[in-house]
Amino acid sequence: MVSQSNIINKALKLSKSILMDDQVTLSPSEKEAYTKFEGSNGWIDKFKGRYQLTRRFITTKCSKNMEEMRPLIQEYLKELNGKIDALNNPKVFNMDETCLFFELTRGQTMEVKGKKIIGGFSSGKEKEKVSLLITVSDDGHLLPPFVIFKASKPRNKTFKDYPTEEKQKFQDQAIEEAVTKEELLAYRTYSGWNNKRIMMEYFVPYFLKHCPANHLLILDNHGSHVSNQITSVFDEKNIKYLHHAPNSTLICQPVDVEIAAAIKAKIKSYFENWLVESWEEEGFYTFNEKKNKYKYKAPTRELIIKWVLLAYEETSKQTILNGKIFYYCY
Repeated sequence: MVSQSNIINKALKLSKSILMDDQVTLSPSEKEAYTKFEGSNGWIDKFKGRYQLTRRFITTKCSKNMEEMRPLIQEYLKELNGKIDALNNPKVFNMDETCLFFELTRGQTMEVKGKKIIGGFSSGKEKEKVSLLITVSDDGHLLPPFVIFKASKPRNKTFKDYPTEEKQKFQDQAIEEAVTKEELLAYRTYSGWNNKRIMMEYFVPYFLKHCPANHLLILDNHGSHVSNQITSVFDEKNIKYLHHAPNSTLICQPVDVEIAAAIKAKIKSYFENWLVESWEEEGFYTFNEKKNKYKYKAPTRELIIKWVLLAYEETSKQTILNGKIFYYCY
């Protein structure tokens, strides 16, 4: 990870080493420039502009560079196309998990210039999340949303490694009806993440219900996807599957590349609109003077589900098809 201060510190060290190097011949003006060099804001701005650098959020951490990954990805694509040919043009599915937080606010806000302390607002549930398993087909269709909420662990020390009641219950009648009709699947785990049990007990029947006999399911290398237990179940149920090359999610996985980002952007938009519309409601927020912070009521699980269903409804077939190219070429 490279920060602006890293670049300035490195530049200061280089300037000092050049001044101290007897083998480097400097003109008086150059020597003066190196002596006075301080790594100012003006210099770093010009440096970033010269090399087209800007601060970016880290989207992935990879221990291998692209040249190391290239043969693995090419081998994966060769295997993928071989399976597609062997299965005589099957319907291809891709499944991936993504995380939705109950609080989708940014770390920045609008405030008056010059103000020293900038107050923020939070629901107090910025770490609470729900996992969304997104499964799409290569003809542009989304399978029904599959969500996993976090269950509270019992206080007693002896309990199962999974909740006694794994299905998530909702107070909203319309959502319960959607669950009954299997337009939505909602479960609970103690971590809030997908696991081998969820895959074997619930995902497999869900996938088999929606896939044709001639199919191919592409998954990443998450532990719940590659364990011997789940691959044995896949083989037993005659699910044809393929795991893509390690560390290649940003290239080989259409859900991650194109579809999950579009769905999450829609949900974030719904959240921000809800926040603006609810702000004037009585009791929606309180202000803590000591912490100089607003606290508002977090969205409910029912509201999160409504946003997920709406995002699925508004995700176009073309958005899904835009990711299809990553199956076949590199």
